[in-house]
Amino acid sequence: MRVFHATTPETITAIQRSGFRDAEGSYLFVNFWLKGVFVSKTPADVNDGAKGNLLLAIDVPDEELAPYWFIEEVDGKEIEWEACVPAALLNRYGPPFDQVAGDDSTSTSTSTEAT
Repeated sequence: MRVFHATTPETITAIQRSGFRDAEGSYLFVNFWLKGVFVSKTPADVNDGAKGNLLLAIDVPDEELAPYWFIEEVDGKEIEWEACVPAALLNRYGPPFDQVAGDDSTSTSTSTEAT
């Protein structure tokens, strides 16, 4: 599955060169602490709570991501939209690549091949 990580110009090169690093925080959750890297099934931006508008994409097998998705209820349906994934897991399938604006390859296929 292709997932996306929004970031800033200051960090995009470091991520591509050295890999993702875990961040820690409550991220507006009460009494809940998270450690990892936020990724989403569709491109996110600052309006979605991301810290930047530059997108990186990475292909990770569905079964590897499964334990990390947040389940949200929207209009009576449960959806998985974003996940907090350990950096070490993402780095096994990296490095991430730039998601070019207008690129229609925002596939969420179930491929299990790493790129």
